[in-house]
Amino acid sequence: MDAEIRILESKEIASWFKKQGFETAKFNSKVEYITTRYLEQLISFKLKKRKDHTTFYKVGFGGSLLVFECSIENNKINYECYAPIWLFGIWNKKLKFK
Repeated sequence: MDAEIRILESKEIASWFKKQGFETAKFNSKVEYITTRYLEQLISFKLKKRKDHTTFYKVGFGGSLLVFECSIENNKINYECYAPIWLFGIWNKKLKFK
C-alpha cells in the first residue's frame, strides 16, 4: 500500500510552532524570500516550497533562520529541520539538523 502524504493540517502542531516563536511561510509562488537584520545589515534567505509540506521558520541570533518543513505520513509527523544558507545570492544550501 502506498504511503499517504498530506500537508500538515493539525492546529495543535501549528499552534505549538507559533508558541515557540515560529511563523508559517506563506508562499505566493514556488519561492519565498525572508529578510532579517544583523548589525543594521539586511540578510536574505530563499525558501523553496516543498510539495505536501508546511514550512515554519524562526529568526535566530545574528539574523539566522531556522526552518522546519513538516508533513504527516501514515499519521506520523515527518520533518526536516535546517538553517538555509544563500551563498553569493546564487547557491541555496541547507545546513541540516537531525
